[in-house]
Amino acid sequence: MIVIKQRVIYLIFLISFIIPPSLISFGPFQVLSPMVQIIKYLAMAIIFIDSVKHIRILFKEYKFTLLSGLFGASFFVYFLCTPGVWDFTHLKFYLLIIETYFCTAFLVEFLLKKHPEFFIKSIYIYYNILLWMNFLCMVVKPHGFYMEGENPRYLIALDNGLILYMIPAVLLAGLHRYLLPKERGLKEIITIIVAILSCFISGSATAMVSITVFIVLMVLAFVLKRTKRLKALINVKFISLTYLLITYLVLFRNIIDLFSGFIINVLHRDPTLTSRTSLWQRGIYLLSQAPFYGLGYARDSSEYLIEAYGRRYTSHNNILEILMRGGVVSAIAVVLLIFYVCVHTKKNRKNDITIFITCAYLALLIFYFSEVSFSSAGWTFIFGIMVNCECLIKYKEDGINKDKKEDV
Repeated sequence: MIVIKQRVIYLIFLISFIIPPSLISFGPFQVLSPMVQIIKYLAMAIIFIDSVKHIRILFKEYKFTLLSGLFGASFFVYFLCTPGVWDFTHLKFYLLIIETYFCTAFLVEFLLKKHPEFFIKSIYIYYNILLWMNFLCMVVKPHGFYMEGENPRYLIALDNGLILYMIPAVLLAGLHRYLLPKERGLKEIITIIVAILSCFISGSATAMVSITVFIVLMVLAFVLKRTKRLKALINVKFISLTYLLITYLVLFRNIIDLFSGFIINVLHRDPTLTSRTSLWQRGIYLLSQAPFYGLGYARDSSEYLIEAYGRRYTSHNNILEILMRGGVVSAIAVVLLIFYVCVHTKKNRKNDITIFITCAYLALLIFYFSEVSFSSAGWTFIFGIMVNCECLIKYKEDGINKDKKEDV
């Protein structure tokens, strides 16, 4: 009975961390905001106490949680090395870091290690509810409830930010269908279709490209069974190294200028990628001012560091944003985190579950190339599932063995 209560409580904690901020700040859902904040603070306190109490288990079995927390802690270095900067207005940002990189990682790891079936079922239902609520609102208000700058605001996010919730929805639909064959039905297919439609209704090029790449890779790898060469490329190491190389060439070597003619004449798109290239250059300049420990997670109590065109912006590239906020210190921390994920998934890299989660990871990286988000629903959540894919693989194998015994 205690175990059942604990997993339900931890599930509620996890949902409080990954619930869309836009949802609980919208109209009738605003009443949930104080409750969600209380649950978050309670969750952080309980997880901290539990971690201290079982510190040996934490170091032995929850290494991803520790590395993710280390990455979050790397943003603190700016304040430690810059006298007179700290004040209590930054406290909420520190709590956000703890929530995003330590608590979310811990909860995902705990639930997957101890209760994989419960995790997949419950989180799939949660994302389905989010998906349908947002989709029905999009049908009624296809151009959003209002404009925030040049971006339409939908129920759970801005147009570009929708992909942060569509990728996990598609991923969980696929895992639910694959891991729980007895509960398999049309609902997973409908979830995937609704997620695709949501991205295309939003009109966000980032969302459309990300979800299209995810679906195309999924179809090629699993439906058409073109597995050997394609599956060899769909691994965390290859994707991460390629992504970092492309990011370096585009941001720091301006390789995109070589393709400006192609972008204008063939793709008929803006060669500046809607002014992103100028934001990248401004971000690189800010990075050059504090290359070792960055400019901090929140300067002047604002999440936006770049001032341009009469407004404040993020750098519109997650790697650059990490460097701007945490410098070389955060860069080392994120490399360690990715290296751990690569090593930990190497053994099962050819397994269908690992490949499927890696497809989701690639789709998320496409989003991160032109947008910035430090949301718990992003790579902390996806990485947490990926690192613990062994738990899902074991659950699948145990289910197959159980069915064989029943047949005998």
